[in-house]
Formats: sequence, structure tokens, C-alpha cells
Amino acid sequence: MAADYEPGRLVRIDAASGTVVADLQLGSCPTAVAVGFGSVWVADSSQGTVSRVDPTTNTCAGTVSVGENMMGLAVGASGVWVTDRSGDSVSMISPMSGEVVASFGVASGPHGIVVDGDRVWVAHMAAGPSSDQITEIDTRDGTVRRLDAHHTWGEIAAGFGSLWLADADHDGVRRVDPSDGGTEVVPVRRGPCSLVAGPRAVWVTCIYDQTLIGIDSATSATVDIAMPVGFSLAIASEDLWWVDYTFCTVSRIRGLKL
Repeated sequence: MAADYEPGRLVRIDAASGTVVADLQLGSCPTAVAVGFGSVWVADSSQGTVSRVDPTTNTCAGTVSVGENMMGLAVGASGVWVTDRSGDSVSMISPMSGEVVASFGVASGPHGIVVDGDRVWVAHMAAGPSSDQITEIDTRDGTVRRLDAHHTWGEIAAGFGSLWLADADHDGVRRVDPSDGGTEVVPVRRGPCSLVAGPRAVWVTCIYDQTLIGIDSATSATVDIAMPVGFSLAIASEDLWWVDYTFCTVSRIRGLKL
């Protein structure tokens, strides 16, 4: 599934043929898509809502009002999590009731979000593209903890026992130890932005150099692939998908080797 921001559309692409098989009008500014609990979840930044789409019928099964400016969306065992950048909060939606069942106040500009086991991690993007903090929410008891780690664009990924943050100010990707905040910076090309953790590597788009980069989780060695890239990455069945906003396309690399 891919969200088309301006027209308010959710597009479904058949993985086998690479063709569009469904096109759903949904809200006005869909900003994030996540899959889980047998549904597709879509956050809308302008309406402050999260919608649930039934993939068997390609229809909207319900919409819940959450806040003001929904940006990041992630699914974990505990529920569906969404960030409200304007409201400085993170909320959890129950997949059973479709309602908001918990909300947590956090620092300004919560943006990207990822669920890793019983922890929810949030990257912040406040006054500008740079930030020095991420937030941890313990889903077991609701404890909120701040961790210092410089990053840009409010993007975050989790994998291989680490948190991964794009740092375009230093053209690198920060690998953060979630236990103590220890950081290793992996040099990449200009403008690292979106990240996703795959089976053996973390992938990042470098928008200024139009390059897709894979970082080996064991050695931190990098592989560069020159091609048009944008701000969104996803992995499914060892295929890597990304969106190119300039040409309004969705591209794929089949069978990741790294």
C-alpha cells in the first residue's frame, strides 16, 4: 500500500505484477501507512485521524479522531501507535475497539515512530529538521524516558539490538544503543533520510545524492545503489520498496542480498 498525500488516496499494488489493483479515496492528507491485525492503518495529518482499511474489500472499515497533526504510525503487539506532532503526544489505538485507549505527553515535535518488542521509540522533529532527542515508552507500565541522540527529519528504525537515526547534518546514520544511548556514526552519502531495517542490513535513502544505501548490521560496511529515491522505505518478503515523490512512482528491489 502507498499513500498519495495531496489527492488523499491510498493505492494498492499487486506484488506479483507490480500493477495498481485498488485506489481508495481516503481523507485529505494521508501521511503514514502501517499494516497489522489484519488491517491497513492510515494516518491523516490534516484531519488528525487514523483510518482502518479492510484489505479483503479495499474499503475503509472505520476512522478515529486522535489529535491535531498525525505523522508517524507503527503497529506492535500492544496496538497501533501514532504520533501527533502538533499536540506533542503519542497515542495507542486498540485494534479490537478501534478507539484510542492511551495517550502520552512527550517533548515537542514527535514524528517518526517504531515499535520494538515492548518498547515504543519516537524521533522528534520540532522547530527545524534537526533534533537531539528520542523518546522511549515502555508499553508494560507506561513509563516515558528521554534519550539524547542527534538526528534529522524525525526518522527512526529499530533492528539488530539498536536504534537507527538519519543524521543529514553530518551525512551519517547513527546507530544508538537503547540501553545507554551510546552512538556509532556510519558515514553515508548526502542527505540521509528514511530508514528501514531488513533481514541483514539497515537501508537508508540519501535524497541529495539520489542514492539508496545498505548498512551491514554486523560490519557497518555500506553498499551504494544509485537511483531516484524519496522519503519512504518498506520491506516485505525480502523485497525493498520505496517512493520517489519527484516522478510519483513506487520502485522495488527484489530479493535483498544484504
